[in-house]
Order: sequence, then C-alpha cells, then structure tokens
Amino acid sequence: MGIGDRSRQTFKRLFERLKKWKILFYCAEHWAGFNKIIPSNRLFQGKDKTFSIEPNNAQHRHWFARFYPPLANTRSLKMLEGTLLIFAALHVNKTLKINHAIFG
Repeated sequence: MGIGDRSRQTFKRLFERLKKWKILFYCAEHWAGFNKIIPSNRLFQGKDKTFSIEPNNAQHRHWFARFYPPLANTRSLKMLEGTLLIFAALHVNKTLKINHAIFG
C-alpha cells in the first residue's frame, strides 16, 4: 500500500489517516519529524519504547501475505484496513476472542 517515501509529508498524511482510530500514544524512534507532528504528551521515543515493534511487524508478515509485497498484495484499501483491524483485535489488543472449537 505505498503511501509515499519516508519524508515528513508522508508521515503527516499517515498520521491524519490514523486519527480515526483514536490512538492514545505513539512509540517511535528519535526522528525530528515525529516531534513536529505528534503531540509531545502522546509521543514516547527511544529504543526502550520500540523494541517490540519488529516482532509485531514479523507477525504482520507471517499472518498476512498482503503485507509482504514481493509475494502478494491487495487491491482493496477496505480489505487492507479490515485485515489490520482483525490483526489488532486478535494479536495486539487481544479484544477479539475466537472459539477454536468451531474449527474442528
């Protein structure tokens, strides 16, 4: 889902899209652009705050091939957003429970 390069403009567009998810805080590396876009009371910076991001990204790639462009992709933004919502509910926030008995 190419949304742009790694510039401040690209991050600002992404940040605006994330507002609808009502994110409480952001953990990020030390990049000056974050300080100019994310309110300081909601931004936590440093490796000690971001060490768990890479395993989460690995789970994305493992669970959903559409996040690994050389192998697959999606043409529907709604499907991509739905996939992320399900992933967040199951793996990150753990707010969605599945009865595994239904799968036999």
